[in-house]
Amino acid sequence: MAVTQAGGAGRLPAETNEFVGRTAELRQIDGLLLDARLVTLVGPGGVGKTRIVVRAADAAAHRYPDGVWLVELSALRDPGLLPHTVARRLGLAEQSVASQRDALLAHLSDRRLLLILDTCEHLIDAVAELVEAILGAAPEVTVLTSSREPLDVDGETTFPIRPLPVTRRAKSRTRSGPRTSLATANPAAARRRPPRATPSSSSPGAPPPRCPGSR
Repeated sequence: MAVTQAGGAGRLPAETNEFVGRTAELRQIDGLLLDARLVTLVGPGGVGKTRIVVRAADAAAHRYPDGVWLVELSALRDPGLLPHTVARRLGLAEQSVASQRDALLAHLSDRRLLLILDTCEHLIDAVAELVEAILGAAPEVTVLTSSREPLDVDGETTFPIRPLPVTRRAKSRTRSGPRTSLATANPAAARRRPPRATPSSSSPGAPPPRCPGSR
C-alpha cells in the first residue's frame, strides 16, 4: 500500500511491501502526538523505526494543515549542515550556513506542521540543539524523531520500539529447518518426465530371460 500525504506537501515515501503488526504501537504514538510536541522513537538499528515513523505520520497528517515533512538524515555526516538539509527539504531558498538556521526558524514560526527527523543517532547533539530551537521559535510545530538514543531535550517524550516477537511456529521452523517438497525445492523437477522403466520379466511383452549356454 502506498503511503503518501494528500495534497503533495511533504509527501511521504510509498511503501513497496506489506506492513505487518505494530497496530498497538501506532495507536500509542498517535496519542502521544496529540499531547507532546517532541516524540522520539528509540530502538536498535533494523527494528523498523523508519517505517513506523512514516505510518504514524501518515495517520496524523490530517491534523497538520501545513503538511508532514520527512527529513532522512542517514546520509548526512556533517552536523553543521543539518539546518541546511532541513531547510532544503522544506523548499527554502539557499542561504549561507550561518543564516540558514535563522531562515529556517523564521519559516517555521507561523507554520502548523509535523517535522520528522529520521535516523538521528549519529548527529544527536546537532539534532537536539536544532529541535530545541525549533520548539522555542515555532509553537505550532510538532517534531517526531527516530534514533537509537533519546535527544535528551526538555519536553521530549520517548517511545521504545522493540523487535517483533518471533512466533512459536517460526521458532520451530528455525530449529528444524524449512520443509520443502521436491517441487518447491526444484520447480523444474515437477515438470520432468519420470525415467523410462527398465523392462523386467513381469512386464508385458518383455523378452524371456536367456538361459546360460543358449544361443
